[in-house]
Amino acid sequence: MSKEDQEWLQEAMKQYTFDDADKLQEIVNQLDEDLKSGFTKISEEGSDYSKTVDLVDQLQEVCEMHERCNLNLALSGGLNFILQYILKHPDAEVRLICCSLFSAVV
Repeated sequence: MSKEDQEWLQEAMKQYTFDDADKLQEIVNQLDEDLKSGFTKISEEGSDYSKTVDLVDQLQEVCEMHERCNLNLALSGGLNFILQYILKHPDAEVRLICCSLFSAVV
């Protein structure tokens, strides 16, 4: 296989392959920024928290994919963020999903 074909194949595989560890880290980083901003980074203050609900749902789906994702969540500091969301987030639905996620992971 030529070098050009190898590069094309690597790029195609990268684009069409789902990396659960990278997705988990991306979500945890967004949750961290939201937590530091007082839960206003993802959703505007006073508005609904549908974007936050979607993000936490995505995190739960990623964690359900494979057991190693639970460990990756813990290692990335995500469990701390989940606990902070459970204790401090103003939206009941976000807190409920975080409780479900926490109980599934732990």
